[in-house]
Amino acid sequence: MKCHQREIRESAPPEPDEDIKRALAQDFAHACVREITHEQARPLILKYEWLRSMGSGRKWFGLFFGEHLGGCEGFGATGGTRVWESVAGVEHADRVCELVRGTCLPWTPKNSASWLIRRACEQMAELYNKNLFIAYATESAGECGVIYSSLNWQYAGYTRAAQVFVLDGKIHDSRQISGLARDRRGHKQGEPMRYRRTWAEQKQLLTDQGAVFLPGERKHKFIGLYGTPAIVKQYRRALKLPSLPYPRRAD
Repeated sequence: MKCHQREIRESAPPEPDEDIKRALAQDFAHACVREITHEQARPLILKYEWLRSMGSGRKWFGLFFGEHLGGCEGFGATGGTRVWESVAGVEHADRVCELVRGTCLPWTPKNSASWLIRRACEQMAELYNKNLFIAYATESAGECGVIYSSLNWQYAGYTRAAQVFVLDGKIHDSRQISGLARDRRGHKQGEPMRYRRTWAEQKQLLTDQGAVFLPGERKHKFIGLYGTPAIVKQYRRALKLPSLPYPRRAD
């Protein structure tokens, strides 16, 4: 069974100058990973990522072959404080980050996704002091987390099923409601919030805008650790989640 994201890539029409891009991407000698903007990542995610939305991505890293952007990964936080604390305790919650979106283009070589994820996480650790990464795999999308097992991430079992909502043709996790209920722009710099709603008020506002709420599904949860060997060892000892055998893809 192929995952939906792979089907999207395989059915996509050729890109401009794809022969040049494929020539550069024959191996990783011409490759590098560096931080990019939300605007640079957006066309790739909306075209090739199966959810077709940017999610809560705040930090983005791109895979380049020469000057050509061949993939990207986005990091953010959709789970909330309790999820962060559940990984390695309250004292390490600020070190937790979620890998929320990611894709590689059809002309990139095999293993591009794992090559990109590893280096993007390493840069998040170095630049932003994030060392514990959460990622999810959705069975309805044909995913079982093969990419994370190839990176030796820890499999922590299933999440609880979370409600989702569909708005403008895009699927959103209902946990995003809490983030939408508050405008935090400038708040860390001492500016007042422009608005602050209750969860119920925000849900009703989304409903008025045409959102349809649907039952969610449980997902596979994976944990990755990045940083210096000493830091990785420290946080591995602090992990609160179980280490379970990797799941298998359904036939």
